[in-house]
Amino acid sequence: LSLVPFPVDKLFLEELKNFEIVIFDNFSAQEYFSNYYLERVGEYVRNGGALLMFGGRQSFSAGGYYRSPIEDLLPVRLQQQSDYQDQRRLLVQLTSTGGRHPITQLSSDLEENKKIWAAFPALRRVNSTTPFGKGQGKSLCSPRSGPARAGW
Repeated sequence: LSLVPFPVDKLFLEELKNFEIVIFDNFSAQEYFSNYYLERVGEYVRNGGALLMFGGRQSFSAGGYYRSPIEDLLPVRLQQQSDYQDQRRLLVQLTSTGGRHPITQLSSDLEENKKIWAAFPALRRVNSTTPFGKGQGKSLCSPRSGPARAGW
C-alpha cells in the first residue's frame, strides 16, 4: 500500500526511452501492472535498451513471466509451474566465459578473481531454468547435474 500512486504510465509510456537499463529484482509485474507495460519493456529492449532480471520468489516463472511479452528476451526457457526452489546447498563456479566477463570481475587479477568466487558461500534458493541453446555466454554455473542453474 502506498500513499503516493506509482507513476506507471509516466515511467513505462513516456520515460522508458530515457533509461539505460530496466532492472527487475525479485519483481512480479503481474501484481503491479498489465502485460501492456511488459510489451513496452519488450519494445525498449528490442530497440537497444537493457533488461536485467534477478531471481527470487517473484522472478522468472515464479513471477508469472511464462508466456509474457518479455519471455523471449530472457536467456532461459521458462516453464508453466513455478521454478523457485529452496535448496539445501548450491555452489556456483565461474565458467571460462564468466572468468573474463566484466560483470564477474571482483579483482583485476584472474587467479585472485577465481579465489574470491570460490570462497563465496553456497546459495540456498534458486530459480531452476533451462538455458537456450548450449548455454553460450553463461558466466556462472552449478557443477551439479540436473536442471540448469546458471547466471548470464
